[in-house]
Amino acid sequence: MTFNAIKQLLYGLYLTNSFGYRLGKTNDPMEKKRLRLAYSEAQLNTLHITVNVENMEKLPKDGTYLLVSNHRSIIDPPLIEVALKNTEIFGPWISKKELYNSFFFGLFVRNAGSILLDREKSQMSGFFCRD
Repeated sequence: MTFNAIKQLLYGLYLTNSFGYRLGKTNDPMEKKRLRLAYSEAQLNTLHITVNVENMEKLPKDGTYLLVSNHRSIIDPPLIEVALKNTEIFGPWISKKELYNSFFFGLFVRNAGSILLDREKSQMSGFFCRD
Protein backbone atom coordinates (compact mmCIF):
# COMPACT_ATOMS: atom_id res chain seq x y z
CA MET A 1 0.00 0.00 0.00
CA THR A 2 1.47 3.35 -1.01
CA PHE A 3 1.70 6.42 1.19
CA ASN A 4 -0.86 8.17 -1.02
CA ALA A 5 -3.31 5.27 -0.62
CA ILE A 6 -2.89 5.42 3.16
CA LYS A 7 -3.55 9.19 3.09
CA GLN A 8 -6.70 8.61 0.99
CA LEU A 9 -7.87 5.93 3.42
CA LEU A 10 -7.36 8.12 6.48
CA TYR A 11 -9.01 11.13 4.86
CA GLY A 12 -11.95 8.97 3.76
CA LEU A 13 -12.29 7.64 7.32
CA TYR A 14 -12.22 11.19 8.69
CA LEU A 15 -14.80 12.46 6.15
CA THR A 16 -17.17 9.56 6.63
CA ASN A 17 -17.14 9.72 10.41
CA SER A 18 -17.20 13.53 10.72
CA PHE A 19 -20.21 13.73 8.41
CA GLY A 20 -21.78 10.76 10.19
CA TYR A 21 -21.46 12.66 13.48
CA ARG A 22 -23.02 15.82 11.98
CA LEU A 23 -25.84 13.80 10.42
CA GLY A 24 -26.63 12.40 13.86
CA LYS A 25 -27.12 15.93 15.20
CA THR A 26 -30.07 16.79 12.92
CA ASN A 27 -33.54 15.42 12.28
CA ASP A 28 -34.31 17.88 9.48
CA PRO A 29 -34.56 15.93 6.19
CA MET A 30 -33.31 18.83 4.06
CA GLU A 31 -30.30 19.34 6.35
CA LYS A 32 -29.56 15.61 6.00
CA LYS A 33 -29.77 16.04 2.20
CA ARG A 34 -27.38 19.02 2.40
CA LEU A 35 -24.90 17.11 4.58
CA ARG A 36 -25.03 13.97 2.42
CA LEU A 37 -24.42 16.12 -0.65
CA ALA A 38 -21.48 17.90 1.00
CA TYR A 39 -20.01 14.53 2.01
CA SER A 40 -20.51 13.15 -1.50
CA GLU A 41 -18.90 16.17 -3.16
CA ALA A 42 -15.93 16.03 -0.76
CA GLN A 43 -15.39 12.32 -1.42
CA LEU A 44 -15.62 12.73 -5.20
CA ASN A 45 -13.35 15.81 -5.16
CA THR A 46 -10.75 13.85 -3.20
CA LEU A 47 -10.85 11.13 -5.83
CA HIS A 48 -10.72 13.74 -8.64
CA ILE A 49 -14.07 12.57 -9.99
CA THR A 50 -16.42 15.02 -11.66
CA VAL A 51 -20.06 14.30 -12.34
CA ASN A 52 -21.60 15.44 -15.60
CA VAL A 53 -25.35 14.81 -15.80
CA GLU A 54 -26.59 14.71 -19.36
CA ASN A 55 -30.17 15.76 -20.07
CA MET A 56 -30.52 17.31 -16.61
CA GLU A 57 -33.83 18.84 -17.72
CA LYS A 58 -35.29 15.32 -17.93
CA LEU A 59 -34.64 14.64 -14.25
CA PRO A 60 -37.77 15.12 -12.16
CA LYS A 61 -37.49 17.96 -9.66
CA ASP A 62 -39.59 16.29 -6.96
CA GLY A 63 -41.71 13.23 -6.28
CA THR A 64 -41.30 9.72 -4.97
CA TYR A 65 -38.89 7.40 -6.77
CA LEU A 66 -36.85 4.28 -6.24
CA LEU A 67 -33.40 4.95 -7.63
CA VAL A 68 -31.36 1.86 -8.35
CA SER A 69 -27.76 1.63 -9.44
CA ASN A 70 -25.75 -1.44 -10.33
CA HIS A 71 -23.44 -0.54 -7.41
CA ARG A 72 -20.27 -1.51 -9.25
CA SER A 73 -18.21 0.54 -6.81
CA ILE A 74 -18.41 2.20 -3.44
CA ILE A 75 -18.89 5.62 -5.02
CA ASP A 76 -22.33 4.90 -6.52
CA PRO A 77 -24.27 6.51 -3.61
CA PRO A 78 -22.19 9.73 -3.72
CA LEU A 79 -22.60 9.85 -7.51
CA ILE A 80 -26.39 9.66 -7.17
CA GLU A 81 -26.40 12.34 -4.45
CA VAL A 82 -24.45 14.71 -6.70
CA ALA A 83 -26.58 13.90 -9.75
CA LEU A 84 -29.72 14.82 -7.77
CA LYS A 85 -28.15 17.99 -6.37
CA ASN A 86 -30.64 20.42 -7.95
CA THR A 87 -33.78 18.42 -7.17
CA GLU A 88 -36.00 17.95 -4.13
CA ILE A 89 -35.62 14.18 -4.41
CA PHE A 90 -34.34 12.80 -1.15
CA GLY A 91 -34.82 9.61 0.80
CA PRO A 92 -33.13 6.79 2.62
CA TRP A 93 -30.33 4.70 1.25
CA ILE A 94 -30.56 0.93 1.41
CA SER A 95 -27.45 -0.45 3.08
CA LYS A 96 -26.41 -3.96 3.91
CA LYS A 97 -26.72 -4.54 7.65
CA GLU A 98 -23.01 -5.31 7.97
CA LEU A 99 -22.24 -1.63 7.40
CA TYR A 100 -24.22 -0.59 10.49
CA ASN A 101 -21.40 -1.65 12.82
CA SER A 102 -18.55 -1.05 10.38
CA PHE A 103 -15.57 0.92 11.69
CA PHE A 104 -15.39 2.83 8.42
CA PHE A 105 -19.08 3.41 7.58
CA GLY A 106 -21.05 2.63 10.75
CA LEU A 107 -21.57 6.13 12.12
CA PHE A 108 -22.49 7.45 8.68
CA VAL A 109 -24.92 4.61 7.86
CA ARG A 110 -26.63 4.87 11.26
CA ASN A 111 -27.19 8.63 10.90
CA ALA A 112 -27.60 9.26 7.15
CA GLY A 113 -31.05 7.77 6.88
CA SER A 114 -30.43 4.19 5.83
CA ILE A 115 -32.71 1.21 5.62
CA LEU A 116 -30.73 -1.86 6.64
CA LEU A 117 -31.00 -4.93 4.49
CA ASP A 118 -30.14 -8.40 5.77
CA ARG A 119 -29.04 -10.30 2.67
CA GLU A 120 -28.88 -13.58 4.60
CA LYS A 121 -32.60 -13.68 5.43
CA SER A 122 -34.70 -15.99 3.31
CA GLN A 123 -37.54 -13.44 3.45
CA MET A 124 -35.43 -10.70 1.85
CA SER A 125 -37.42 -10.93 -1.37
CA GLY A 126 -40.46 -9.66 0.53
CA PHE A 127 -38.66 -6.36 1.01
CA PHE A 128 -39.12 -5.54 -2.67
CA CYS A 129 -42.68 -6.82 -3.11
CA ARG A 130 -45.83 -4.74 -2.90
CA ASP A 131 -48.98 -6.06 -1.26
